[in-house]
Amino acid sequence: MEIMSALIVFGIAFLIFLVCRELMLWYWKVNKIVSLLEEIKNRLGQDQAIHKVTANSHPAYSMPRIKIVSINESSIIKNSGIRPGDIIYKYNNKILNGDTNILMKEIEICGNEKIKPKILCLRDGSEFTVEIPNGRLGVVLVTEG
Repeated sequence: MEIMSALIVFGIAFLIFLVCRELMLWYWKVNKIVSLLEEIKNRLGQDQAIHKVTANSHPAYSMPRIKIVSINESSIIKNSGIRPGDIIYKYNNKILNGDTNILMKEIEICGNEKIKPKILCLRDGSEFTVEIPNGRLGVVLVTEG
C-alpha cells in the first residue's frame, strides 16, 4: 500500500513537473519570439530609412527638371491629382531631363494616336504616376536646376 501511495504521489508530482515545464518553455519561447520580432522590426525600420527617397537623393533633383507652376481651370489634368509645385520626371518611362519641348511634342503625338500617356511625378520626395487623357494639357511649366 505504501508503494502504491508513493507511486501515486510520484506520478502526480511528475505530472505537475511536466505541466510547469511546458508553461515555462512556452513562456520563454514567447519571449524569444517577441524579441526576434522586435529585432526584425528595428532592422526593417533601418532599411526603410536608408532606402527612403528624399528630395535631395532622388536622381530627378540632380538634373534639370520640369516643375508645374500652375494649372489652368480648363486643363485636362485638373482632377488628376497633380498640383503646382510637382515635378515631372518621366514621360512614358522616358527621362525628360528638363526639356519642356520634348514633353509637349510627346503629349501631342500620343494625343493624336489615342494613346493615354503616363507621366511620373515627384512630390515631397515621393513618386506617383498619372495617366493623361487626350486634350489640352493647360499647365505652366518651368525648367529648374
